[in-house]
Amino acid sequence: MTAHPSHGYLVPRSAVLALWLPSLGTADESSAAVGEIVRQVTGDDEPHEVVVQDPESAGSWTSLLTSWRGRLAEATAVFPVPGDVMGLPPQIGGRALEAEECVLVSLREDFPSGPRTDEDALIHLALIPEITDFGS
Repeated sequence: MTAHPSHGYLVPRSAVLALWLPSLGTADESSAAVGEIVRQVTGDDEPHEVVVQDPESAGSWTSLLTSWRGRLAEATAVFPVPGDVMGLPPQIGGRALEAEECVLVSLREDFPSGPRTDEDALIHLALIPEITDFGS
C-alpha cells in the first residue's frame, strides 16, 4: 500500500501507478513526471526494484517509465480475489492473486518512425508487485 497520511487514507500501489501512468506524456517532454510517478508509487515503502522476464527491459523504475513515454495506450489496476480472476491472463493469475493486485499495461510498439497506434502494434504487460521486507 502507498500511504497518504496527510489525506488520511491508503491507496494500493497498483491503483496509484495506473492513475499516474497517463501523466508520462511524450518522449519530448521533461522527465519531471517520471520522478513524480516514482515518488507517488514508492512513497515511504521499502526500496523498489524492477524485475522483468525480458532482460532487455530490466532496470530502475525511472529508466523503465522513461522508455514508456509516448507509448502508453492503457493502464488498468486489477485487484483479484480468490474465485474471481476474471480478465487476467492465466499465466499471471496465480501471482496476481497472491499479490492481491497488479497493473495491466498496453504499450505501443516503438518503431523508428515513432509509436504505431493500431491494435496489432500493442505490447501487453502485467506488473505484479513482489514485496520483500527489510532484513529478509
